[in-house]
Amino acid sequence: MDMATKRDGQPALSTAKTPPDTGPRDPRRRRHILRNTIIAILAVPALIWLVLFITKGRFLKGPFETIVGRMTNREVRVGGDFQLYFAPLRIKFYAERFTIANPAWATRPYLFRADRIDTRIAPLSLLFGKRRLYWLDLENGAADLEWNAGHTTNT
Repeated sequence: MDMATKRDGQPALSTAKTPPDTGPRDPRRRRHILRNTIIAILAVPALIWLVLFITKGRFLKGPFETIVGRMTNREVRVGGDFQLYFAPLRIKFYAERFTIANPAWATRPYLFRADRIDTRIAPLSLLFGKRRLYWLDLENGAADLEWNAGHTTNT
């Protein structure tokens, strides 16, 4: 029996690949691709915002301590609750038992400490120069600033 015919005597369908269609694309397909791209561009930031809003950004406590500690070259600790998220158009920052360590030569252990920090920050001002807090609530906040013995550096 010939490879080009089936068992019942009918010719077999060709298995050769057909060349891709080079004609004009379907405008509906383009609209669907454009629509899906726009939806994805809008949905991803909305999903990120939703996750941060639901979790209150509590999972960012470790990265926050690490990043701020590296930026200040000091040990930064949050001993209690921590929240960092957009609420809804302002950044909410909340930390309990917040401390920033002093260098070893200082007489006091902490450059800054507070039992509680609660603030709302304008997000666009962080991007465009002026830093703006809508409000700041510090509970038992203390800054211990001092010079070293040679008065060459301060804390």
